[in-house]
Formats: sequence, structure tokens, C-alpha cells
Amino acid sequence: MTGKPTQQLWSLIALVILLAGALPPNTVLAHASNRQAVADIRLETDFLQSPTPNLQSPTSNCYPTDLDCDRDVDEADVAVVAEHWNCASGAACYDAAADLDGSGLIDAFDLAWAGNDYDMTPPAITIVAPAEGQVVGTSAVTVSGAVADRHAITSVTVNGVTAALNGDAFSATVPLPAGSQVLDLVAEDAVGQKGLASRLVRVDGSGPEIEIHTPKPRQAVYTLTPEVSITFSDFYAEVAPASLVARVVDAAGGSTDVTGDLTVTAGSASGTLRAPLAG
Repeated sequence: MTGKPTQQLWSLIALVILLAGALPPNTVLAHASNRQAVADIRLETDFLQSPTPNLQSPTSNCYPTDLDCDRDVDEADVAVVAEHWNCASGAACYDAAADLDGSGLIDAFDLAWAGNDYDMTPPAITIVAPAEGQVVGTSAVTVSGAVADRHAITSVTVNGVTAALNGDAFSATVPLPAGSQVLDLVAEDAVGQKGLASRLVRVDGSGPEIEIHTPKPRQAVYTLTPEVSITFSDFYAEVAPASLVARVVDAAGGSTDVTGDLTVTAGSASGTLRAPLAG
């Protein structure tokens, strides 16, 4: 036989026994000596997994065991079942919404059903990518991760974009403008509870900034092998020094690569041109 962990079973048994005090007075007297029997029934229904019945819901927008429609399953929902305890179909006290197993009688099985669905914890979201504060060089950012909850996850959105779900995993591609941007994630479970998470990313929408210090723009030089010095930087990310390319363009439009004449460091480059410029 299979079943849930013993600790969870006994927690539910304690809940059933405590809720006996919420039952109508005549029902408490009738079942006071059978509290252990109620617990025994709960154990059997846990081990003898029966087919899922046709649950009744008070409204199509609410989870079947969320009887008060407040987007969680808690003591209030179990109390609704207790209020209709031992009511059979056709009786004035009978409410189909509380007859969770559809048996026609509101009894210990319905109480156990609500107790098993007890859930006041919203879905937990784990963001795998991108990392917090990560710099991305594209305006379409792929966000991926996983979400955990005791009930089925019905949706995950990222900045309003619906993510694709594959089991517990999710993935969504979100358009973002340049600059520091926040990704807001919302996961909703079958009960209607919503879990939230966020992540800051930096979208680098432009290349590094380069400043030529010598010679100055349109400056006249009195040597055919002038000194050249430049600096470069980027607001969001480090610049790869090996990506620097320096060229001299003459009046006729001819271009000469002079990168090899310069000593390049992490944020600057300088040197003397070895090949004389055309006079």
C-alpha cells in the first residue's frame, strides 16, 4: 500500500478531531465516541486511492475545495463541510458544494478531502536565467526557471508575457528597452493563489564610448608620425580590448589599419604611428 508521509496523516487526523467541535451539537453527541473511527476512515481513504470523483463547485471560477472562494483552502473551507455534516441529498441542510466526493452524503470523506487540499502557501518561483543584475546585449530576453506548489500550476507570466510550461519548468521571451529593467514574474496555481518574483537585468543597447585625446579633432600636426591616445568605456559591461580597431583615413578616403602601432590596455590605447602619413 502507498500513502502520504505518516506525519502528514497524523496532522490531518488531528485536524479532523479538532473540527469535531465545529459540528452541530446533536452530531457531536452522535459521533463523540467515534472520533477514532473517523481517523481510521481517513487512513483507509489515503491508502486506498479511489478514482477522482465528479467534484461539485460553488462557482466555476473557484477551486472545488475552496468553498468560500477566497483563493486558498484553509480552516474556513473545512468548516463549511462541518456545517453540513451528515446531510444527505434531498435534505434542506444538504449543499452539493460541500459534498466533495459526490456521494450524496456529507461525511468524513468530504472532511478528509478538504483537509488533504489544505493550501495557504502561494507557488514558489525559482528564476534560473538571467542572473540578478546580468547585462544582456539583446532587447529580447529569455527568462527561464521552475515553479513549485502542491497544486497544479495554471499559468506563469513575465512582464505580462505568458510563459511556456513544461512540467515544473517555464520559459518566456520578453521584449525589453535599453537600460536597467525589472522582470516581474507571477505564477498562479489551480486554487487561485499567486506567487511573485522579480529580477533586475541591464539591457545594453549601445556599444562602448570612445574618446580620442590626441590628436584632437581637426588638429594640425607637424610630424608624419604623430602620437595617438584614446580611451574607451561602457556603462553596463567591460570592454574587450582585443575588439579595438584603429584606422587612419586620408583625404582620398584611403584607410590604413594602425591598431598594431598602439599599446592597448583595459580602457585605453596609445602609441606613435610607425608608418609616415601622406604629406
